[in-house]
Amino acid sequence: MADTAYERYKLDEELQKEKEPGKIKTVNEIQESFLEALEAIGEPKKPVKYLRPLNPFNKDDNSLSRIILGGNPILKMYVDKKLSEKHGEPIDSIKFSEEAESEKDYISILDEIRKGVDSGGYDLAMGLKETLFTGLDYTFDTDFLNKIWWTDGRP
Repeated sequence: MADTAYERYKLDEELQKEKEPGKIKTVNEIQESFLEALEAIGEPKKPVKYLRPLNPFNKDDNSLSRIILGGNPILKMYVDKKLSEKHGEPIDSIKFSEEAESEKDYISILDEIRKGVDSGGYDLAMGLKETLFTGLDYTFDTDFLNKIWWTDGRP
């Protein structure tokens, strides 16, 4: 083992001379490099998250509170206001409770339902908007849909 930087440099130069690119390798060298790469992989990763059964009385699981806050906008605004006053910065209560559980090994059924309802509500509103005004735009050539709801990418 080299102790100084110069000795490491000399050792690296010798290793580079031994292993020129394009040189035909023996089966033993290939096996050794394969085993080195296999050992470098290390420990296996954590198992994939699993769908945990519904248990709303588990104190460590905040998915019931998130679905209640998602279904009641007035309660969510109140909780957001109180959390913002407590921490001194604007806080979204649903994201705040999700960040606290970022290391869990399971996927909550209630969280999946809440996410589905949120994305479904958005898709329903966009589909209804396009259904109502596409006929007007086509008939009268008004481009009303882009002027009102900025579907061309503007915020």
